[in-house]
Amino acid sequence: MSKSCFAGLFISSMLVTLPLQSKTVALWKLDYEPTNATLNTQCLIDHANDLTASGALTGAAPAGGWALPPNPDTTVNLLGTPTNNNSVYLTPNDSVPYTSLTSASFGAKVNVTNSFTIEGWLSREANPGTLWHYMAGAHLASGSGRWILSLRNLNGVLTWMIYLQNYGNDMSFPVPESPMTTNQWRHLALTYNRNAGATQQGVWSLFINSQSYGTITNSIRPSAITAADSVFALGGRPNALNMASESLDYWRVSDTVLSTNEFLNANPGSVTSHPAGLVIFLTGQTLSEPDTPLEGVGAELTLQGAFQVDTFTEGALLFLDRTYTIAVSPDWLRGQLFLRSSIDGEISMTVKKSGVLTAITADPNDPVAASYTQSALLESLGFVWTQAPATFQLFGTSSGDISRTYQKQVTAGDMFVFPKWVVLAGFSTAEGPEPPFDTQEGRGELLYNGIELSTNWPPQTVDTADWSPMDVPYLEEPPEQIYIDIGRQLFVDDFLIATTTLQRVYGMPEKYSGNPVLSPETTLELNGNNNDAAVPKSGGLWWDPHEKLFKLWYEAGWIHTICYATSTNGIDWVRPELDVVPGTNQVLPTDLTPDSWTVVPDWTTGDPLQRYKMYMHPPGSSGAICMTSADGIHWVNRVTATASGDRSTMFYNPFREKWIYSLRASWRSRSRDYREHDTFLRGATWETEEAVHWLAADEDDPMDPVIQRTPQLYNFDAVAYESIMLGAFEIHHGPENPDCMAVGLPKITELNFAYSRDGFHWSRPDRRAHIPAERWGSDKWDTGYVQSLGNICTIQDDKLWFYYSGFQGDTNRLSSSWMENGMYDKGAMGIAFLRRDGFVGMTADGTGGELLTHPLLFSGSCLFVNVDCPQGELRVEMQDAETGAAISNFTIADCNPVSTNSTIQRIIWQNETTLKEWRGKPVRFRFSLTNGSLYAFWVSRDESGRSDGYVAGGGPGYTGTRDTVGKEALGVGL
Repeated sequence: MSKSCFAGLFISSMLVTLPLQSKTVALWKLDYEPTNATLNTQCLIDHANDLTASGALTGAAPAGGWALPPNPDTTVNLLGTPTNNNSVYLTPNDSVPYTSLTSASFGAKVNVTNSFTIEGWLSREANPGTLWHYMAGAHLASGSGRWILSLRNLNGVLTWMIYLQNYGNDMSFPVPESPMTTNQWRHLALTYNRNAGATQQGVWSLFINSQSYGTITNSIRPSAITAADSVFALGGRPNALNMASESLDYWRVSDTVLSTNEFLNANPGSVTSHPAGLVIFLTGQTLSEPDTPLEGVGAELTLQGAFQVDTFTEGALLFLDRTYTIAVSPDWLRGQLFLRSSIDGEISMTVKKSGVLTAITADPNDPVAASYTQSALLESLGFVWTQAPATFQLFGTSSGDISRTYQKQVTAGDMFVFPKWVVLAGFSTAEGPEPPFDTQEGRGELLYNGIELSTNWPPQTVDTADWSPMDVPYLEEPPEQIYIDIGRQLFVDDFLIATTTLQRVYGMPEKYSGNPVLSPETTLELNGNNNDAAVPKSGGLWWDPHEKLFKLWYEAGWIHTICYATSTNGIDWVRPELDVVPGTNQVLPTDLTPDSWTVVPDWTTGDPLQRYKMYMHPPGSSGAICMTSADGIHWVNRVTATASGDRSTMFYNPFREKWIYSLRASWRSRSRDYREHDTFLRGATWETEEAVHWLAADEDDPMDPVIQRTPQLYNFDAVAYESIMLGAFEIHHGPENPDCMAVGLPKITELNFAYSRDGFHWSRPDRRAHIPAERWGSDKWDTGYVQSLGNICTIQDDKLWFYYSGFQGDTNRLSSSWMENGMYDKGAMGIAFLRRDGFVGMTADGTGGELLTHPLLFSGSCLFVNVDCPQGELRVEMQDAETGAAISNFTIADCNPVSTNSTIQRIIWQNETTLKEWRGKPVRFRFSLTNGSLYAFWVSRDESGRSDGYVAGGGPGYTGTRDTVGKEALGVGL
């Protein structure tokens, strides 16, 4: 058996068949001097000597600061003798123009109807003006179907762009500063994955120095291109004014999508010159498929998720959540182990020991199965179709249940997460996850508070079938010494507490009597025949310390667009007229439609064009759009993120300087997966295995007594607040959408606070709805669909302001269209207030109580507390951490008693006013309290009471993302 594939080569009309693996099909060693005038007027590869047919690419030692790929001119043994290499200089803009891109005498055939990788080295002599600097591309003589990678100055922003004639034009990648510095060598790689994307239109990915700079999904899937008509060229475009100014070196075309560790680091394989030029065909060729299975021992696997191991044989149950049984087994597969899991997949797999792995999926040749087969994904991962037999009836009797088998020799450390409809088999062992937390000294990342992360981070330990509350390892084994230099220390869990007789009382925000503070008013918000809305969802509301304004991004009209408003007091909002759509306050580009999104300011970035960052997910399950902005109004650097669920968002964890993508998943109905990265735009694309299972509702979430439906996690937002990450679980109680549409009322979602000290594990000790829905029958503006903002809260004076979205619905709008049905109508924004740090109060009555901390380390000098005890008393003692003895002059008796209600109150002792001499020494604090509540404590660096903790969405008086002012922020802006 054989199939049509793109890996074959035509050499002087001779057909060469290759194994189904990555091959280098064109390789150019460009060793010409720039004085060659003939070269400057023709395609660079219009010379037979440019094609190197021998010399394996060897792995190179790190050079120029990069481990991969190596620098072509400083690395020994990279394709010959680099020191003798002078590269090729392209014609600058004002020189002799490039003649043509359509000559049949040169070029490698690189069509957008097949997957490929084009990569090489370049050094830019100049950056473009308003015109395009062409880098690489393929072109049809007929004038249609070309693709071109070029650099362009777009609206003042230097941007890599893909031009796709007839397939949707001008798709752009971001360009950070350093990779575009002139006169520096850098590696550039462009991959095209033919069968990727939400509807398999094809996805482009750009890499600079092996770092991802985003992906772009075609808006239209390209049709077939005539094989004889297309050619490939480097460094020019048929327009004299669009020539590049750069040097090129070592360029390669590969016939598959390479991973970053394969860039210019794999054996070139078959590379052959054409006597009439370099016409390398990648399309329409025939490949022989193996008709016998791979030999060797099966791989050993470690898995995350619910699974069972069974023997592959007729009659065996195939999935955990279906009744399908195996109908037919190929002889060679019968009796081997297979993995029984959910038909929806999403089980994470790590290869523990190298070996053979078998994967079964639906046959894509069937019209029904074509919509869910994972054959293209498996092939892109290097799995080979094993035609022994080519197909078989895995289960059932319909043609959609006919399947094929793929195999691969996988390597220890390989990671996979397969989506719906992949059955794994042929392995030797499959075990559950490693222990969730590795506390061996010096092994994991040490956090600001003394917590040591596991060595395999982020953890892949979530059992999707276990409905128990999430384990929080640092509460089970807190650090021996806890660092408290960052932020107010909150009592939201037992992390700080060694012993206590105080009672933990959970706070409850109080809704503002003047709600809502933002309601639909404008034409965009009233949204024609569709639903009215002025709701932030997760959009974000942040205090700008430079302009001294609250800035809000909100959805104007349900699933319509994003608009911008400002306020000086957080209650009265101004909708400025902007130039994106003149006469409106719209900021979302007009070609985009929002479903969920988050806007996060980045006050510390060195790139002014990335001062604001937006992660915007359109309706459906396609990839989100990541963008940046200098002002939060005009958005550039657009990148298409890896596909995720339609209620996905992102946030920033400043404690670890990571951008976190909170991705909607479906492994426990509605749930969340986790993806982290150092940089926002580069982190927007990821391999499937780089996102791990994370959060879901559990057995402690109370069921609504009326709706009687198992709760689900609808969304999750988080922000840094003081010394913790503060999260909002949006718990979805139902009813289901059809029931809501039948009455024109919103689904019931409510907000529950969560707390984390490592950014991944979350404690939820109080499962009440902290910001509840008012429920059906109330006829209130926040009847249901209550949602958090990406900033969670802001701070004004001594209160936290929790902004939230709510929907009233409209029982008179019972349209069958979800865009017009009243369940999503009348969306608005309101506020709920909570005492500063008021999530938990450690409380004592008249008989009093005490709290003793674990050993603490600090570098500050002044102890402050947040306490409410005007009718009682608080005293504090400092103890030696090792002996437990009270430290002289810092005893309970020495402490000046405090009887007040203050969110920032200093503690002093009769003979000691500062803790300077105890900096860096482990101590314990013993708090003694009567008739009151203790909410937080911290050791400030000075008498201002500054905590140097994070201030969530900020607020009047604060100068940035952290509290550097202390008492000076009290009363400001009210």
